[in-house]
Amino acid sequence: MTSNFVNIEGVNHRYGDIKALIDIDLNLAEGGLIGFVGPDGVGKSTLLSIIAGVTKIQDGSVKVLGGDMASKSHRDSVRPQLAFMPQGLGQNLYGELSVEENIRFFSSLFGISKDLTDIRMNELLQSTDLAAFSERRAANLSGGMKQKLGLCTILIHEPSLLVLDEPTTGVDPLSRRNFWQLVRDIMRRETNTTVLVATAYMDEADEFDRLVMMDAGRIFATGAPAEIKKQTDAATLDDAYESLLSSGWTRTVRAQRSRKPRGNREIVIEAKDLTRRFGKFTAVDQVNFQIRRGEIYGFIGPNGCGKTTTMKMLTGLLQPSAGTARIYGRVVSAGDTHWLHRLGYMSQQFSLYSELTVRQNLLLHGRLFDLPRDSLDARIADLADEFELTGYMDQLASELPIGIRQRLSLAVAIIHQPELLILDEPTSGVDPLAREKLWESFRTLSEDRNTTIFVSTHYLGEAERCDRVALMNEGRLLADDTPDALLANTKTDSLEDAFVAFIEDDRARASASQLAGGAMQ
Repeated sequence: MTSNFVNIEGVNHRYGDIKALIDIDLNLAEGGLIGFVGPDGVGKSTLLSIIAGVTKIQDGSVKVLGGDMASKSHRDSVRPQLAFMPQGLGQNLYGELSVEENIRFFSSLFGISKDLTDIRMNELLQSTDLAAFSERRAANLSGGMKQKLGLCTILIHEPSLLVLDEPTTGVDPLSRRNFWQLVRDIMRRETNTTVLVATAYMDEADEFDRLVMMDAGRIFATGAPAEIKKQTDAATLDDAYESLLSSGWTRTVRAQRSRKPRGNREIVIEAKDLTRRFGKFTAVDQVNFQIRRGEIYGFIGPNGCGKTTTMKMLTGLLQPSAGTARIYGRVVSAGDTHWLHRLGYMSQQFSLYSELTVRQNLLLHGRLFDLPRDSLDARIADLADEFELTGYMDQLASELPIGIRQRLSLAVAIIHQPELLILDEPTSGVDPLAREKLWESFRTLSEDRNTTIFVSTHYLGEAERCDRVALMNEGRLLADDTPDALLANTKTDSLEDAFVAFIEDDRARASASQLAGGAMQ
């Protein structure tokens, strides 16, 4: 083990008037899984990109893998030993290439033999559940599947230093478990492997070897998760994280939802045998559910299981191949704008105008919904305060950190105060504190204003707050019940364990059915 594997002294970094990093000093030994955690926009991505040699050093010294990252010759010499995955869905992929072609292309860049590529690729595809999609073009993958493919492309050459900026954002819980198990397996085989990772999942961070906690461009705590929890006398890493934050934010106690019965309320959304095919592939297969006014209805399932496709059919962005979708009793069809003023929709991909500022995005969407100008300015000010966007109002949407963009996307979706919200992974990539505040907003909208919320998420702690949860796999609806009922059904203690149990049981049945079908032929 070497003490100067990563050595950072006096690093400062600015974007115009914004101080992204302030007096950063950090020494990391070789080996281990090291997490960088902190609210959105505190400098995690900037620091990781500097370590990876992607962002130019403005001030200070950065030494990685035994040399100065300010030196181009050193950066070139260590490139085969270093892999960097940027923040964002599929940022390092070639959309026109298939899943397999993307992996083989990256493998060829590092001169890996075909036989070794085949072995590693098979392991990666199996662990990320992408094996069945090996021939699909990257451009046609869901957001979470793109993220998993991006991971495969940088793991194929098993570098000695992995720098991952929120690599599992948008990735389902089972695949996240499998991914981190794969990373641990690689680290056991290649004992000198070091992994630096920014993450918004505190359950992931709790399993890392060491943490670097950041706020407002500074590092305010380092150490093993157990040490940090002991230092703050906290039971969970979430509590320790919030306790240590220099911002003085006070934790909001999570109140259990009352699970109010809504049987006598009007049906807002109804799917009846809803089906969508793309050629021979069935993305959504005869899905049925009803959502009543004021409900928070959670939609969970593995990447590529049909959640986003279902949501697009409900908003009229996709025409069903069979079955019907109804909103407020009216059949939804592509291009129908009858009820759009009653609906707020947030897509998985960012639905913002990147060349406009935060303020201009809010102003434009307010005008699209014909909000009076005298009330629009006040509405924008309220949203900026609620979603902590005030300090970013004059910044371009394209320049925002992923979590801030997500908060802006949600603000845009509710600017016209709709009766119905359809939110496709609204908190993906958002830090734990911001997620907590967003869910308090959802709860207020649901209980105080009777807003109906249909939300997909990979954060199963969020799904536990829903009135009901629907679980999909391979286009089919496996379960639709309250969180407590799902736990009782699977005899598990957490919704994540219940999720895994449902998926594994469904896959086991499918495998048994295939074997039985093969035996009959």
